[in-house]
Amino acid sequence: MQKRSVRLMSAIGAATVVLAGVVVPAAAASAATASNVILDSWEDAKGRQVFVREGTYDATSGKGFGMQKICVRHNLHKISSLKFVVANPNGGEAEGLHRKYEAWANRQECVNGKCKYTDSIPVRVIMNNEERSDYYGVQLRGQKIGISTAYCLSDSKAKDCPSWVDKALAAPTDFGARSRTSSDASSTAQERATLTYEPLAAVPSGIDESFPTD
Repeated sequence: MQKRSVRLMSAIGAATVVLAGVVVPAAAASAATASNVILDSWEDAKGRQVFVREGTYDATSGKGFGMQKICVRHNLHKISSLKFVVANPNGGEAEGLHRKYEAWANRQECVNGKCKYTDSIPVRVIMNNEERSDYYGVQLRGQKIGISTAYCLSDSKAKDCPSWVDKALAAPTDFGARSRTSSDASSTAQERATLTYEPLAAVPSGIDESFPTD
């Protein structure tokens, strides 16, 4: 799994840590790899709190949550990726205690100065506001779960993102902008990846629109 520079704290002497209204036990915060550590916390476009924990993932069962699952299972490695998706001006879609946010990763190929969009893939983030004592074996002590998963949605239903998607999501930090672009000019056939809130290429049929809960 790719290293992430975002960490809550490595050592804390106080009894508790308060991060944007979320209370994190000092014992959890003192261990950078603890599964219940909150890595980052922010607000969506409507002012609702969103946060992501380190989480856990079991490759054998395919079960887990948080950044561990998002990185290992779904090939998204940037918290900035999650932030752009969550910044969708529509504020996401609620179903019970879950809220689904969506953006589009668009792949553009350029040859000899001529460019065209070849792929548009929806990227989804699921915030789970359910309060649990534990979740997939991680002790939460009655706190909210946070972002349970984030993934790409394609007609193959694979739900693991191609590498160009993370490149699109990883560039600038202006999460309020309606799009951002990253490019790779290492070859004559240049590739650009753009993140937007609307698709820029034809959307394939057969995409599973179901609302996941984990």
